[in-house]
Amino acid sequence: MQHPPNARYVLEGRIVTMGQAGVLDDGAIYIDGGTIEAVQEAAVSAPDPKYGDAPRIRTGDTIFPGFIELHNHLSYNAMPLWDVPTLYTNNGQWRGIEPYTRRITKPSQVLGQTDGAAQALIRYAECRALLGGTTTSQGITLANAGGATKYYAGLIRNAEAPDDARLPKAGTNIANPSTGGALAYLQTLSENSCYLQHLSEGRGATARGWFQRLQIDASTWAVNEVLCAIHCAALEPGDFEILADRGANMVWSPLSNYLLYGATADMAAAKASGISISLGSDWAPSGTKNILGELKVAWLSAREQGNLFTPRELVEMVTINPARTLTWDSLLGSIEPGKLADLVVINGRTDDPYQALLAAKESSITLVVIDGVPRVGQPRLMRRFWTESLTTADWIDHTSIGRSSRYLFLEHDADLLDGLHLTTAQATLADAMANLPALAQQVDAAVGIGNAIAGDGRIAFAGGMALDDDTLRVVPDFEQEDNRRLIEALGFASAAQPYAFWVTESMQLDPITVVDDKMHLPTLMAARNLPEFVKHGLPELYGQTIPLPDSASFLETAGDRVDRQLATTTTDLKTLLSSFGELTLAERKLIVEQATVLLTENYVHLPLKRAMHAVDPVQRLRLLRQRLDQQTEATMPPEIEFHTEVMDIFTSMRDLHTGYRLPSPFGTKVAWLPFLVEEVWDRGHPTHVLTKWVADNWPHAAMEGATLTHWNGTAIQTAIARNADRNAGSNPDARHARGLNSLTIRPLSLGLPPDEDWIT
Repeated sequence: MQHPPNARYVLEGRIVTMGQAGVLDDGAIYIDGGTIEAVQEAAVSAPDPKYGDAPRIRTGDTIFPGFIELHNHLSYNAMPLWDVPTLYTNNGQWRGIEPYTRRITKPSQVLGQTDGAAQALIRYAECRALLGGTTTSQGITLANAGGATKYYAGLIRNAEAPDDARLPKAGTNIANPSTGGALAYLQTLSENSCYLQHLSEGRGATARGWFQRLQIDASTWAVNEVLCAIHCAALEPGDFEILADRGANMVWSPLSNYLLYGATADMAAAKASGISISLGSDWAPSGTKNILGELKVAWLSAREQGNLFTPRELVEMVTINPARTLTWDSLLGSIEPGKLADLVVINGRTDDPYQALLAAKESSITLVVIDGVPRVGQPRLMRRFWTESLTTADWIDHTSIGRSSRYLFLEHDADLLDGLHLTTAQATLADAMANLPALAQQVDAAVGIGNAIAGDGRIAFAGGMALDDDTLRVVPDFEQEDNRRLIEALGFASAAQPYAFWVTESMQLDPITVVDDKMHLPTLMAARNLPEFVKHGLPELYGQTIPLPDSASFLETAGDRVDRQLATTTTDLKTLLSSFGELTLAERKLIVEQATVLLTENYVHLPLKRAMHAVDPVQRLRLLRQRLDQQTEATMPPEIEFHTEVMDIFTSMRDLHTGYRLPSPFGTKVAWLPFLVEEVWDRGHPTHVLTKWVADNWPHAAMEGATLTHWNGTAIQTAIARNADRNAGSNPDARHARGLNSLTIRPLSLGLPPDEDWIT
């Protein structure tokens, strides 16, 4: 480290020790060389004369132990929130599907293998955690051309590879426990002091069955105090008792559970069992940006269940509980003499300190200290640690959170990033994500699809840098089999599908804090599976008010022109299509069978339709029935997908008198926008005009009468033609008329549901 701060100092403020001393309203922490030597009232004399000339830093704020997060996949944390397409029951249903692969897996792998972007990704992910107060998290996996892997050693502590020999390493496993492997699993536990295991992620019998694989016999389980079970969302009360009775621990990630599965673990049963509970943000695509956000969702969930956890109990889940789980509690998790100085300072010192932390935002954090070294803080505090000026120091990074300035000290002796500034990393990463398709082609070209190491034992990083045993890439955590092949084949999951096949769109870098991300909360509020109590409560905890989703926001103060019933029954389309449907698998099969009977035995025009439109609706029904036979209640897709396919089969015959009508609740709903599009002919050319706005006071109502040239970036004539093709009608003119009339008003009982969630 080239520019070490003062190693001996005194930090004053309200101290939330999370230990026997409780809360010191006006306390002082005496720190020397990264170790806490004393914690006492500020008015009491220093415990040692050596502190006579040490800086005495009066924060005026509240000091907590550093936040320990036992579940986070940092390598994915540049990705924006994923628009989860449906409600899942276990993680096996979404891993590897096309939307997930295209929007998360492959872009992350491309960034991790691109020189410059890989380093920027590491710095960004670590600072994202740091700006949320995290001082310990799970690690980022790195790999080199020889197939060797290691964890990145940076600023925040790494649960799997701590930089202090007194802190034992944790093992980790993302894959579900294997069938028949309980005895081997017990051996794995014996080789670790803590084993972080994804367990029963999802809802229902399949996810719960992954926990049941740990049973050896009627009374014996591959479960002991080493096991730390992550998620546990499918477990039943008796399962938690099995874990707790054998000394196991758990990590709770409520937001990710809600977004993917619509529900989280039975925390009442978990608390009743006595199991130790910690919190984890999971990852950016379906989780919170940092542990401050996860605390808020956990608080809302606890409140919904009758104030299940007190604010102090929730703070324990990010301090002393995870420290005990890691067996690090002799050195971390509380502010006590002899422990390491990992600290987070939150502005202010009034009100209940635990409740204040639940309401804290990233801009509320005034200082973060790791091993006694100040890493992030307000300028007024950071300046006290150095004798030289920090205003122009090139080894201090200057950034801001909202309107609040921050200094960052990012130098580290073992840091592979060589003091890379966050501001530089953000610019590099944003540029890389904007050019992802080109980078994917570079990665493909650098190796040659499916090739092994080149003849000289070296391989080119995308961007031209040679990749050898001294050059490491970021390996994303998920798709473990994919990653094994990625390492062995130098970055390619499949020779048949290069990265350029998947990565075809640019992406935007996810803003690093909620304070700086105007779309984070609105995006969550529009999520299909997020419970209403979270949608209503989370913005308030961030001091914000989020309006109705865009598709219905014009109704909020609509005035007399919008009927009250219309305003109260309107919802956004995504929510409707993901939230309803009650057909069983057997009922779906019955519908297909009856449709087949109708067309083969009663529809006299079938030969004509086959000849006129080159379609075979009967064969499509047979194929649909075959797919249904391969599904179960747990794996069948959302009901609206089934209805869409059956309706498309009937629409292909272009017969208005023979159709498929959707049942309730879809059949009673109309997807609509608050205006019409009408066609006007002038000198033989059509013009399309916006007319008949529903609400005068909607912000865009002044556009009435404007000419419409494009629809979501597509020429309006093409958009109408595409919509026309989704309607019945035996000739082009009839279909064009229906395509125009239904552009902004689409009864779900008569036509295919819109592909668009919103319209630009």
